[in-house]
Amino acid sequence: MKKWFGLLLIVNLLVGCSTNTPTPKEQEAKIFHLDKQTTIDEHMSYQIQRIAKSPRITPPNPDGIINLYEVDNPENTYLDVTMTIKNLYQTPKSVDELIDISYTINDENSSAFAIAESNKSSMFDTSPVIPSLNEQTIHFLAEIPNVDDKTLITLQATINDKKYKTSFTLQDTNKLRTSAKVKEIVKRDNFAQVIIDDIYYTNIVEPPMSRFLTTYYEADENNVYLVIENKVKNLKSSELAADEIMSFSALLDNYYEYTGFATVESVNQEDLNYANITSLPALGERKIYYLIEIPKELQQKDVKITMWFKGDYYDFSFDENLKFKEVTTSSNGEAAGSQENEPEKQQEQPVTPPISPKPNNVQPTIKKGHTNMTTQEVLDLISHNEGIDFSTYQYQMEMDEDGYLIIMVINGPSAIGTYKIDNDGTLLQFDVAQGIFLPAEQVIYGGS
Repeated sequence: MKKWFGLLLIVNLLVGCSTNTPTPKEQEAKIFHLDKQTTIDEHMSYQIQRIAKSPRITPPNPDGIINLYEVDNPENTYLDVTMTIKNLYQTPKSVDELIDISYTINDENSSAFAIAESNKSSMFDTSPVIPSLNEQTIHFLAEIPNVDDKTLITLQATINDKKYKTSFTLQDTNKLRTSAKVKEIVKRDNFAQVIIDDIYYTNIVEPPMSRFLTTYYEADENNVYLVIENKVKNLKSSELAADEIMSFSALLDNYYEYTGFATVESVNQEDLNYANITSLPALGERKIYYLIEIPKELQQKDVKITMWFKGDYYDFSFDENLKFKEVTTSSNGEAAGSQENEPEKQQEQPVTPPISPKPNNVQPTIKKGHTNMTTQEVLDLISHNEGIDFSTYQYQMEMDEDGYLIIMVINGPSAIGTYKIDNDGTLLQFDVAQGIFLPAEQVIYGGS
């Protein structure tokens, strides 16, 4: 009996010792800052640029063929936390090695995946690697239920095995966004200065001093252009490409989102130049039009315009509804004038007046393509700009080594033209005489 007692005593002592051993505490999460640049030891630094939700995520400066993300479930949306991240290590690091992000909404946790802006922010890199001491703009996306802006969202981050955390609502983060108005100066030192001169709807966009041989843009019959006119000054000591300065997106009726393309007014105001082949000299100024084509039925709806300016975002507000500028074209191809109408008076006048045909020696209306064109849309663009009837001609399509979609139009054994869509949607044709692709309307010898 004594032996059993001794054994029980030892067991009790051991149990007593084990119950007094302190259990390790769960690591307390530090604050993940939303409103300032933050450096984490010698690992990385970050700064939040924008927090938003959208069912469709596109690059902020779209240019031709792009990669985008769209939710499959219409009841869901993407939560997009965009931040600049700098790698402070001495070697390149993938974003996944630097930081891991997840979101918790209504007790449901969603892991975010990282994509980086590349190629003048016109594309997304799905496997981003940041070189040593370099900075990249990273989007952390997660598909979530389409909650309202008052729903609490918790962001969890893991950086170098340490936990960081913050909670917010989209209503809170909207207060952190930068607002701007027409005629205000938006400026970044040693880069560029932009003044939004005017924002309006119109059916035709053409240069102020339009001549016979000029480029102008006409919206489709059931659409209108939302036009943002910008006065842009290059503040760099060298040339600045016109297509990397800014871009715009429009959200209509708080649901329909559209992007567009830029075109640059020539120095003599007689033509519109392609933004992807136009540069501003040091301290040079030009007017840049940004065109967003939308359905007419959305013209009376509320519109929110967001400007992307070299990584920064600006939201534009309006004290009243946007006006409509009605443009007509005379028989000689020159602008016959424009009228500005308030939207509520628009029904009293035709939205899209008939356009008189131009002389035979004048080019037809030149249209541009857009991102993610279907096969039929590509053929329609070639048919419109080049006058090719595809009920008569055959065609072949293939991707070249640079990722361009090449369209060869064939008549029997001969090719009558080889086309591709440029980054900004311009229809290019291969010029056989010069051996290069040019805007299709400039090509004289295009057949094989």
